[in-house]
Amino acid sequence: MGNFRYPSLVALAFVNRISQPLNLLSDHAKELASQDFSKEVAVRSDIAEVAQSNDELGGLAKSFLLMERTLKDYVGKLEQSAGELEKYSQTLELKVDERTQQLRQRNLDLEKTLQKLKEAQNQIVMQEKLASLGSLTAGIAHEIKNPLNFVNNFAALSVELTEELRQEIDKQKEKVDGDSVEYMQGIISDLEQNVKKINEHGKRADNIVKGMLLHSRGKQGEKHLTDLNALVDEYLNLAYHGLRAQDTSFNITTVRVYDPAVGQVNLVPQDISRVMLNLINNACYAAHEKKLAVGGSFAPTLTVATKSLGDRVEVRVRDNGKGISPSVRDKIFNPFFTTKPAGKGTGLGLSISFDIVTREHNGEIRAESQEGEYAEFIVVLPKERG
Repeated sequence: MGNFRYPSLVALAFVNRISQPLNLLSDHAKELASQDFSKEVAVRSDIAEVAQSNDELGGLAKSFLLMERTLKDYVGKLEQSAGELEKYSQTLELKVDERTQQLRQRNLDLEKTLQKLKEAQNQIVMQEKLASLGSLTAGIAHEIKNPLNFVNNFAALSVELTEELRQEIDKQKEKVDGDSVEYMQGIISDLEQNVKKINEHGKRADNIVKGMLLHSRGKQGEKHLTDLNALVDEYLNLAYHGLRAQDTSFNITTVRVYDPAVGQVNLVPQDISRVMLNLINNACYAAHEKKLAVGGSFAPTLTVATKSLGDRVEVRVRDNGKGISPSVRDKIFNPFFTTKPAGKGTGLGLSISFDIVTREHNGEIRAESQEGEYAEFIVVLPKERG
C-alpha cells in the first residue's frame, strides 16, 4: 500500500513542476496577444526565472521573452509612426484650411470686382438713358419755345390794344348809342380778360420750357446743396397744373406735410425733379382714374410728405387710388413695364427714377400698397452735406 503512494507523490510533484511554468507561459501568451504589458514586473519576472533553466521549458520561456522584446520594439515604432502620421495629418488639414480660406477670399474679391463692373455698366446705361432723355427734352423745348414766344408777344400786344380800344370808345361814346357802348365795353372787358389769361399761362409755359432747357443742360452727377422741400413743392405744383391743362375735369386734393428739418440736401436737382414729377404724375393719374371708375362722393387725394431721418431724408408720395396688385408689385421698376393702358405710359418713368435714386444718389426707392385702397412710393436719400 505504501509503495503505491510514493510513485503518486513523485508524479504529482513532477506535474506541478511542469504545469506551473506552463500556466505562466500561457498567461504571458494571452497578454502578448492583447498587447497588454501592464503586468510586466509581476508576471515576466517569473517568466525570466523559468527562462534560467536549461530544459525545454526554459528554452520556450526564452523564446517568449525574445518575442516580447521584438513585439515591444514593433509596437513602439508603430506608436511613433502613428504620432508622426497624426502630426502630418494635422499639418495637412491646416494647409488645406489655409488654402481654402485663400480661395474663398479670392472668390469674394472676384465677386466684388464683378459687382463693381455691373454697377459701372448700369451707370453707363443710366447715363445713356438720361442723355437721350436730355437731348429729347432740349429738342422739344426748342421747338415749343419759338411759337410760344409769338403767343406771349401777341398776347401782351393784345392787352395793350384792348386798352387803346377802350379809350377810343370812351372818346366816341357821345356819338354812339348808350346800349351799344355798354355792349362794346363788355366785349372789350371779356376780350381783355381772355388775353390776360393767355398771357399769364403763356408765361407759365415759358418758365416750364426754360426749366426743361436747364435740365437738359445739366451735367450728369453734378450735385449741389438743394432745398428739398422747395423742390418737391415746385414739382407738385407743376404736375398739378400740367394735368389740369390736359384735362379740365381733373381735380385732386393735395396734402403737403414738409419737415423743416430736411433743409439742404446734396443732390442733382434736375434728376430728382424728374423722379418727383414722375411719382406725382402717377399718383394723380391713379386717383383720377379711380374717381372716373367709382364716381359718387369719392374724393381723389394726394399726400406728399418729407421727413428728416438724421443722415438721410425721406419723401413719401401717396394716393388713394386703386393701389398696386401684389402680382405686379415686384415688376413696377422694370424697364418698359406699365399698368397703364396702351398709349398712356411708356414703362420708363419708374425705371429711370429707380436708376436715379439708387445708382446715382445711393438712395432707396420702394412701394407700399393695399390693393383698392392706396399706393405709396417712398424715396430715401442720403443728405451728404458737403
